[in-house]
Amino acid sequence: MAYKKKETEPRDYRQELTDKTIIKIEGMITQMDDNPNLKWVKSWFTCDARPKNPFTGTIYKGINLISLMGEDFNDNRFYTYNNIADMEKQRAKNIFDTNTLNAQLESKKITHAEYDVRIDVINKSFKELEDKGLEDRTKPLFIMKGSKSNPVFKAMQVPISRKDDNEQSEDQINEAPEMIWKQVFSGNVFNATQISNIKPIQIEKLNFIPLEEAEIHLKAMIEKTNLGYKEVDQTRAFYSVKDHAITMPLRENFKDENSFYGVLLHEIGHSTGKHFNRDMSGGYGSKSYAKEELVAEISSVIMSADLGIPYDSSQHENHVAYLKSWVSALKDDKNFIFQAASKAEQSVSYQHEIRHTFKQELTLKNEHRNDLKQDMKATPLPEKIKSLSMSR
Repeated sequence: MAYKKKETEPRDYRQELTDKTIIKIEGMITQMDDNPNLKWVKSWFTCDARPKNPFTGTIYKGINLISLMGEDFNDNRFYTYNNIADMEKQRAKNIFDTNTLNAQLESKKITHAEYDVRIDVINKSFKELEDKGLEDRTKPLFIMKGSKSNPVFKAMQVPISRKDDNEQSEDQINEAPEMIWKQVFSGNVFNATQISNIKPIQIEKLNFIPLEEAEIHLKAMIEKTNLGYKEVDQTRAFYSVKDHAITMPLRENFKDENSFYGVLLHEIGHSTGKHFNRDMSGGYGSKSYAKEELVAEISSVIMSADLGIPYDSSQHENHVAYLKSWVSALKDDKNFIFQAASKAEQSVSYQHEIRHTFKQELTLKNEHRNDLKQDMKATPLPEKIKSLSMSR
């Protein structure tokens, strides 16, 4: 008797990621319920740097930050299974080719000059592997047994599903389906700490001083977006949609400068809502309010990483009711966190663009001032006096 093979439903990675996020936030809520004086000290974003793939050079954005930074890894490097397989294949080939060359040189089948040329090619290949993370040339690369992968997503155009297909006319059935952009499951990656023979992470050197860059960022947002800003002696930080203005507590009220800028970046994230026409009309506890708060929180995490500022969630007004609004929205809609992450990345890109433009204009102004100073130095004093008198 033939048995029909049972069809398995495809994994719902969007729901899995949403469920994983809910579990983390509910864990925080439980801790805070047990101790009402406890602040939300541990964020569900563990790593302070944007995740990246050293093999491809990919810098992960949007929902992939949620998927990867939310794991309990302090290392921000992630590889696919094929990345590691390709690296190991090349490493093993290099070892084989090196041994072959050494044997040929020893048996005098090749000259020292030929050896030097060919070994140089092999060493360059090794150097490329080391730039991608290889630690020891003589040891194999492999994903450690028991390691769990982490999903990553990519934007793709997918057709909008039609619920009433049976009721459509023949013309409607034959016409091209309407397409929309959507983040869909792309594959799985493994953290560098899950891979044997990957070198320990090294702190990346920034080409700017983090706190100075954060202050430039604030000035850029004020000048280029007409953002109002003030610091007052109070405990609450907030953004006013009506006034397009941020109010912050006094800097000395924060435990350190990193904490101050972490909260500030959250409020700056809110301030970009006006530019993108985000729904900021929802009252406390509503789904739209929860989404906007999540957008601001994610954008502050990303901006903190990009500006080299350690993220500290304990300074935010994060209490149980605040977190419960997120959980409620997440349970209602598995797409909620994807939408919030997309809007947060959009906000961050816009902020970087504003700061970049501001710094370019600042550089041009400084260069212009320096040119004027040089001109004044180069012009003889009598000519300067004559020029000034003629201009009156």
